[in-house]
Amino acid sequence: MNIYESAKTLAARLIPRFANPDTLVFQERASVSDGMGGTVTSWSTKFSCEGAVLPLTASEKLEAMKLGEETSEKAYVQFSSGTPTADDRLVFKGSVYNVTGVLNVAEADAVYVVFLAKGVAV
Repeated sequence: MNIYESAKTLAARLIPRFANPDTLVFQERASVSDGMGGTVTSWSTKFSCEGAVLPLTASEKLEAMKLGEETSEKAYVQFSSGTPTADDRLVFKGSVYNVTGVLNVAEADAVYVVFLAKGVAV
């Protein structure tokens, strides 16, 4: 089994095992008219999906601190759900998380690991 097949197998096992009962909602910035000729920046739903949100392990937190990121959680999202980016944010269980990074595991187009920091993106 090569690394790509391993990543796809991991995605197939990981998401259902740790899946949260609440939907993950990824949002992107959108400019909307303010009704007076200008625009206002707002957030709109980019895609919703099932996935798993987990706290980082101690070693992952140390690695994130080296990069200067305030990352505290990670989410696992299946590749077919949509494509998150570092410009997005995640709304989960009433909390808003900034996306600090996205990793396509083994570049196998099977699962994304989305690194999150709690807070409101502006």
